[in-house]
Amino acid sequence: MVGEAILAAPDVFADVTFLCSGPRGWEGRMGDRLTTYDASEHATYWEMEFATPEAMAEALADPHQAFRRERAAREDEAATRAIAQILEEHVDRGAALAATGLPILVAHGDTDDAWPLDWQRDWAERMGARYEVIEGAGHLPNLDQPAVTARLLSEFWVG
Repeated sequence: MVGEAILAAPDVFADVTFLCSGPRGWEGRMGDRLTTYDASEHATYWEMEFATPEAMAEALADPHQAFRRERAAREDEAATRAIAQILEEHVDRGAALAATGLPILVAHGDTDDAWPLDWQRDWAERMGARYEVIEGAGHLPNLDQPAVTARLLSEFWVG
């Protein structure tokens, strides 16, 4: 997790940005997906999300899913498993991140459905972070609102 890298060597970072990210693990979030993934040969994690022909047809028509599908096809299997484990077990390191003194940004789309919006807002508040909501965007604001997202990130990173 990016927070762990920052805590290990905060002096090599200029700031911290969390875009559509949660503060802690979400036990049960992955459900039985990893078990299903382990039993499936040649299926990507993305393909298993849309196992029925109807769901697959709908997903293939969605530009967000095209991005996720391509990303899944290029992901390393071990990395996919590690990400799933982190999503389940990650511990909130917000207080330690705030203690580094690095500027922190927590931003998400106004309809992000991957992490509860109140978790992200509360996390930003607890860390004393800058908090931004990107209007008209979901979990992938870089696809939904690319110019707005780029401007927000650029302004934060440049200072």
